[in-house]
Amino acid sequence: MIKVFAAVVLGSAVVAFLLFVFQYGDGIGFFARGGKDLESLLERGRPKHVISRLETLPSQERGSAENLLLFGKAAYLATWQAYEEDSWRTYAEDLDDWFSSPLLLEGIQALQRAAEVDETAESALLYLGVIFMERGMFDSSRVYYERLLRRNTSHYQGLVNYGVLLSRMGKNERARAVLQEAEQRYPDDPAVIKNLFWLYLYTLHEYETAVEYGDRYVRIAREQRGVHDLPKVIQEMRHILERFPEYDSDTLYLRQSEPPRFQPRESMQRWRERMERTP
Repeated sequence: MIKVFAAVVLGSAVVAFLLFVFQYGDGIGFFARGGKDLESLLERGRPKHVISRLETLPSQERGSAENLLLFGKAAYLATWQAYEEDSWRTYAEDLDDWFSSPLLLEGIQALQRAAEVDETAESALLYLGVIFMERGMFDSSRVYYERLLRRNTSHYQGLVNYGVLLSRMGKNERARAVLQEAEQRYPDDPAVIKNLFWLYLYTLHEYETAVEYGDRYVRIAREQRGVHDLPKVIQEMRHILERFPEYDSDTLYLRQSEPPRFQPRESMQRWRERMERTP
């Protein structure tokens, strides 16, 4: 039962994490030392290579705020990879810690140190919020997101993730307010509009408003490339309109035909979402 509940709590995040891993050779010798090169390895779905590279650095360089942040990010993504390779069979077996590994605990310590340095604080706090949310430790996650938003009240990923977290904690009105604040700042952002759609549909059960946000998402997704949740939103929109035909209209973007267009490989898009830390 807990695994079913945990999967619901994580929502699309678990589904979204199908790794895109290039079938390269080791390639480590090709990269000179430097944060950008290691970030490039992360973007290519190779967190274990990043960790290996960091472990070869002198202790002083390895302990820099930038490299602590990189290690924490890589430890988080490597833990996702391990769960994915295990087909999530062991996910949430520990009711007190749904998502964990010895490597991740090291990564958390590194991120906590990086969070004390101005240059890396925002990214570190964001990752800590995500990690504790996915561990099922919502109160701890909330602390990190609130620290992040005190530093930067308009932080895009912080606002979106904080709104999602509040919804998962059952604080629905506060979640609505945070996501609507994100909407005001980023009115055409697909992640913002998508999460408002899920909130009104599944949590608030305000179906007319859900249709409005769902149709906005359809429009945005058709105008932008790489929005892979479009089929899922369209499916849910159709279910709503079957139940509530009074909300249907020929003017909905949903009802307009869409010409075929390029879509990135789904696995690549899912890896990008994981790198962007938005549910």
